[in-house]
Amino acid sequence: MEAPPAPHGPAARPPDERLPDPPSPAHAPGAYAIAYTRYMVLLAVWSLLLVALAVWVLGAVATFVTLWAAVQLAFRGELVGHEPVLAALNLVVIMLEAVVFYLVGIGLYHLFIAPLALAARLGIDTLDQLEGRIVGVIAVLIGVVFLEHLVEEHDPVNVLFYAAAVALTLPPLVWLKTQLH
Repeated sequence: MEAPPAPHGPAARPPDERLPDPPSPAHAPGAYAIAYTRYMVLLAVWSLLLVALAVWVLGAVATFVTLWAAVQLAFRGELVGHEPVLAALNLVVIMLEAVVFYLVGIGLYHLFIAPLALAARLGIDTLDQLEGRIVGVIAVLIGVVFLEHLVEEHDPVNVLFYAAAVALTLPPLVWLKTQLH
């Protein structure tokens, strides 16, 4: 019976822990400083998370305003047409935009600073996976915005032009998402 392999070093760390390797004497001067420059990403992470929070708060306020306006229209008997549905679709767009900022912030933290269980559950362990998640949300955003234009637009030519733009942008995004998996 063979003994299990000995850990490397006095206390082996789990492989998912991302700490800079200590420079050996053969490393160039300043190796410690360069190893810790990854913490510069924290500025981007906190900025992205702050934007996500702000968009979510504004989206929540917009939700209450939209619902209140719809309730008032309903009580007056003026709830006609697609305006409430368009307002709700606009709220979906706002929340999906916040999700993009949140995913990028969480993903950058997970990839550059320290592992996060949430990012791992979301399947963000590489930059390619982060990009794939973002591309997926952007594809959904494009679909929701197209639906909004489809319901709102009265000129069929404008709908056709918008559909052509969506037809030119969505297939490359779907292809890119399949390549990132």
